[in-house]
This record gives sequence, C-alpha cells and structure tokens, in this order.
Amino acid sequence: MNIPPERTGKMNESVVAVMKDAGKAINDTFGTSVVAATSISSPCVDNVVALTVPAGARFDYIVSMEDMVYGARFANYSIEYQLIGGSEWEILVPPCPPKGCTVKK
Repeated sequence: MNIPPERTGKMNESVVAVMKDAGKAINDTFGTSVVAATSISSPCVDNVVALTVPAGARFDYIVSMEDMVYGARFANYSIEYQLIGGSEWEILVPPCPPKGCTVKK
C-alpha cells in the first residue's frame, strides 16, 4: 500500500489500525473458497472448466488467476453461470472481441 513509516521507523498507530481493518476485510471476503479448480492445463484450443457450487452455498466474488511462472498465456476467457433450477447458461464476463485480444505464443 506504499505507506512509509514515521521518522522513528515505526508505523503511525492510526495507520496500523486502518491496515488491520483492511486486512480483516480482505480475509473475511476471500478467506474461504466455495469451490476451486487448480492445476488445470490444456493445449491452446477451446477448453472448458466447469465448477459446481455446493447446494446452499452463496458467493459474490469470482477470482480467476493464472500461474505467471511461464508468463501470461491466457488469450481470452469468459465466465458463464446457470441459476439453480435454470436450464440456460448466462454470460457474466463476456469473452474479449477478436480485435481487442492479444494472443500469446
């Protein structure tokens, strides 16, 4: 957060309190995964990863990440969802239009 210490080398107590509150908010928000997929790998073709949310589970955030050990390799993705009892998939995050995407090789 780029908050420097005071001249004494210590953080201001009010800043420490705010950072503790911010850390708690982050941990409360992202501390528990409802469902997760890890170590998924595929050739550079259309690939689908389907995650099933446990019955009764509620969520309000979706986090997608890429392992940067080999650099940025995602060229495009979208996120779709299906409501309980629904039969249609709906787009939450649309794919990037072809002219706006950069393909990594």
